[in-house]
Amino acid sequence: MGKFSSCLWVNGRVEEMIAVYEMVFSRIERKVTNFYQTDEHGTIGDILTVSIDIDNQEFLLLNGGSEFNMTPAVSYVVEAESDEKAQAIWDQLAPRGQILMGIEDQSMGKLFGWLNDEFGVSWQITVGEGPETITPCIMFIHQYFGEAAEAMDAWGKYYGELERDVLINNPDGTIQFAKFTLHGQPFIVMDNDYDHQFEMTMGNSFCVYCDNQDEINRVWEAVTVDGEESQCGWMVDKFGVAWQTTTRDMDTLLRSNNPKAAEITEALYKMKKIDIDYLRELSNS
Repeated sequence: MGKFSSCLWVNGRVEEMIAVYEMVFSRIERKVTNFYQTDEHGTIGDILTVSIDIDNQEFLLLNGGSEFNMTPAVSYVVEAESDEKAQAIWDQLAPRGQILMGIEDQSMGKLFGWLNDEFGVSWQITVGEGPETITPCIMFIHQYFGEAAEAMDAWGKYYGELERDVLINNPDGTIQFAKFTLHGQPFIVMDNDYDHQFEMTMGNSFCVYCDNQDEINRVWEAVTVDGEESQCGWMVDKFGVAWQTTTRDMDTLLRSNNPKAAEITEALYKMKKIDIDYLRELSNS
């Protein structure tokens, strides 16, 4: 398992979303399902989160309601293994989605298309050079235009193990396309000065799986010093990108078969920066 997963804020259609993606993508694995333990933010017994792997990318589907919407400021680049598979993915997602760029051959001789699917997830669909992969893509728009390079450097300092792969600059020196990895996981960034009718939102966020409380403290302080704190380990960096500090055992702590899950949930709701040691103590008490 990697250091990061992509969290999608879903409004009630988690199971439907998974069923569609099982038909669309080459490799999908359902992992852990957790349920609401209190009625403060949902209905007890309803799905809270489902973690899934699609191709090489881990997603956390959060059944969060209508508070936030996903936007194309964060999209997911699908590199299919052939033109036929890219077209098949497009043909399954496009009829109920919103087409941003129709799929066609581009200057590099590859199919490319961009759409929002029926659930609001934004996909860039093209053809790669091997097995199908999915990579998160963050687009710096409006007040954040021109900050993609600075963001890459900052994330390397926040999280460590930054390796640059591909960099294509615009004539003005901003980033047209850059691919890099954090802890071996690929990301893409781009600057775009078009007057888009959307913004970055918490509908797309990235979970950061910390090893211990010391790492949570360090990451939280680094990100929020120029960013914003939010509830339950959520934070927004100075580039408008939402992150969540968490741990791999949080799923276990919140699982319905844990008799202390409701108590842990209530304690978590009161936190901004997560005190994982306290939550673990509650579980073992």
